[in-house]
Amino acid sequence: MNMDNRIRKEEETIDMSIEKFSGKDLEELIVLSESFKQEIQSKEEHHWFTKLQKRTKYDLYNIILKTQIISAIIGAIGTLSVFTLTPKVINMNYMGWIIVPSMALIIIPSMLITTLEDGTNDLKRKLRAVEILIDKKQPHIGKKIMMDTNIFNKIAEGILDVELLEKAKTKGYIFYITHIQSDEISSCKEEEKRKKLVLFMAKISPKLINTESLVWGKSRWGFSKWGKGELFEKLKEGSDNPKRYNDYIIAETAIKNDFVLLTEDDKLRSEIHRFCGRAISKEDFLENIR
Repeated sequence: MNMDNRIRKEEETIDMSIEKFSGKDLEELIVLSESFKQEIQSKEEHHWFTKLQKRTKYDLYNIILKTQIISAIIGAIGTLSVFTLTPKVINMNYMGWIIVPSMALIIIPSMLITTLEDGTNDLKRKLRAVEILIDKKQPHIGKKIMMDTNIFNKIAEGILDVELLEKAKTKGYIFYITHIQSDEISSCKEEEKRKKLVLFMAKISPKLINTESLVWGKSRWGFSKWGKGELFEKLKEGSDNPKRYNDYIIAETAIKNDFVLLTEDDKLRSEIHRFCGRAISKEDFLENIR
């Protein structure tokens, strides 16, 4: 297996592990991470190759590797000779005596190489996947914040103090919205609440960015990119409900721009984590800025 294929296989295995563990919450992932670390340490400590001196390891590995290469060449030559030489040159009854040793010269050195492995490769890939998910789910992982509309609702309802968000800006946090949040605020049927939402949005002054996809009936021309919408389609697979399309547009934009989505929608946070995006609740965010 060449290096490119090996790297590709490693990445595919990590991606599969990420998908497998994505449903776990942060605390479960941390416990899982520690478990993998302990298991890896135990395997490494008890493996015979680990107990050798560093120089001895290096020499032994090189000897086996060179033996594998030489044996593979000799074995290949022996095997090919059976099929290229005519029966007049080699008695067919003795072909097995050539093939078996030739194949053995190819297989045995490869088996010796595997004895040098401590059996932690799979565990290390799983650990890497868990660490990626932990990094994505940590509440203090970035200062570029995409604000969901329900956060503005919490401000208007007096549940979230807008002064705390202004304090966050002094600490380097940058807030973003798309036209979706603006449209949702403008369409609020309660006039008094709508006025508050507009005022609070003006006070926070989030940066307006284009959505990553143009969705018919939802997106605004000039405020949306003409993208393929691949991630949007994948998000829809969880629940193809048109009422959720706005959420998926916001989620896709947050993920692709590597923003942290600040939202009180538990289901949306889970969906974002499933696709290795970053999302936190109001409580986690406030804990982070205090």
